[in-house]
Amino acid sequence: MIQVQLIEDHAVVRAGVRRLLEGERGIRVVVESPTVERGLKDYARLHPDVVILDLTFPKGNGLEAAGSEARVLVLTMYDNAVYPFRALKAGAKGYLTKSCAPEELIRAVRAVARGEVYLEARVAQALALRPFADEPDPFEVLSDREFDVFRLLATGESVKEIAAALCLSPKTVGAHRTRIMRALGADNVADLARIGIRHGLVTV
Repeated sequence: MIQVQLIEDHAVVRAGVRRLLEGERGIRVVVESPTVERGLKDYARLHPDVVILDLTFPKGNGLEAAGSEARVLVLTMYDNAVYPFRALKAGAKGYLTKSCAPEELIRAVRAVARGEVYLEARVAQALALRPFADEPDPFEVLSDREFDVFRLLATGESVKEIAAALCLSPKTVGAHRTRIMRALGADNVADLARIGIRHGLVTV
């Protein structure tokens, strides 16, 4: 029996994924975790075979959970190369978008449970073409925490709001902001938003 943990902040998505998985023989969802923090605690308690998680949460980034010993299958809305590259680098074993076919999610869960790496076809193609992109990935120079701060700045969050969301001091967030702007060649937060939009990390 493959035991699965869902780390997802949207209850409707959790319910849909649970219903799909538990309709398959040999798969059982053992816990639903609405936050990354809760997810890490639930994983330590239950040690499921596969952890399905989203990447972006109101507080923090699901990538934090990918670096553990868990076999992580990312299920998210992002299909450009930036997120899967960072997720795989952090230790994720699979990557799907939420528009994937239901049967592909089942295949991915079984593959990841066996210790295999599973990528949705268009994600694999995006990663394969990444070295040949006209514009290199500007986010490679950012740490995971800086990437978190960038994403929130680019979506309009204030330093105070980001500090509260990521459990950091405003001073630390401000220092991250300064380094991010320098690294990405941005003069202000509006420039960060434009960079995020251009690379498909921020929707308008």
